[in-house]
Amino acid sequence: MSPLPPGLRVAIVLGSLRLAGAERQALLLARHLQHAHDARVTVCGPPPEDAAAAWCRQQGIPLLRLPLFESRRPWLCRLRMRRAAFHLRTLTPAVVAAFTWTANVAVARYRGTIGASTVLWGQRDAGINRLVPALESAALARVDLAVANSPPALDALRAAGVAEAKLALVPNAVELPPPVADRAAWRHRLGITDEAVAGVMLAHLHANKDHATLLRAWAVLARGAPAADPVLILAGRDDGGLAALRALAQELGIAGLVRFPGAVDDIGGLLAASDLGVFSSRSEGCPNGVLEAMAAGLAVAATDLPGIRWALGAETPLAPPGDAVALAALAGRLIGDPTLRAALGTRNRAAIAERFAPLPALEAYVAAIARASDR
Repeated sequence: MSPLPPGLRVAIVLGSLRLAGAERQALLLARHLQHAHDARVTVCGPPPEDAAAAWCRQQGIPLLRLPLFESRRPWLCRLRMRRAAFHLRTLTPAVVAAFTWTANVAVARYRGTIGASTVLWGQRDAGINRLVPALESAALARVDLAVANSPPALDALRAAGVAEAKLALVPNAVELPPPVADRAAWRHRLGITDEAVAGVMLAHLHANKDHATLLRAWAVLARGAPAADPVLILAGRDDGGLAALRALAQELGIAGLVRFPGAVDDIGGLLAASDLGVFSSRSEGCPNGVLEAMAAGLAVAATDLPGIRWALGAETPLAPPGDAVALAALAGRLIGDPTLRAALGTRNRAAIAERFAPLPALEAYVAAIARASDR
């Protein structure tokens, strides 16, 4: 029996309709609420649109396009958020669940305008990407429940002053779709030989992901590599970093070893064509890029961040953030030892099934909504 009343009106609010890790989690929740709990769900967010909007259409989930509400000017940010709240009011939602900072602040600060009886804050990072931090504390005071996807995200909420009674920890739901193209097709597309070992990082290209350190690590790695040089695949949307990364790869002399396929819809296929997951970020909650590599049965060479260590396990070797030499040594060890890579990949896949399986994670979020609604 569902803990939610049938026909519950739920608005899932995103910072934008572009697809990234937080947005994928929100869309999985929207689908689950609609199909498993008979909720009347609408996904809401401002432009630009891409795969998130297309996914909603495919799933038969209504979409409400909101006006843009981001700005680093506090007065303009407030104005845009208030306009978005008036749009959300037309849905007459009982529950509003927000994901990403701007959406969280907008729905919490203007919950009275929206008219929702229950508001949930979705914390997906370790307290970064705060456009106007002064808006945050007043907004957090108005939420019924703040849901974090990892211990560091939970700590960020505690640091912001949220009481323990208003906190919940719900891990990401990892749903890796089956490959569209097989390993051979992907390798042909990317120009990677059968013999080469391919490392892949799934993350949009912006400064926080620190692809620059990964490129420097790959240059160190390439100098001591065997005959079949390792290839690095940096898959993700260009959020302003692509040109600089291409130039750095050229400067480091490894342009021929690096592939930039852009945003990839066939994540399952790309991971099947890869031999190692890599991740160089400087700050994370619990990144989908690491979890998806784990779900594909890949070992992961990553930076030592609390959320990544929480996902991979305390005994997993990791490199200090920003340390290209240590990251190169870690990746090099995994590239040079196929047996170790396979063992870690098997362990990673089992960890996903045990701790990040879609149904338990999504049901935990449903329970959080029910808990918030009972407050």
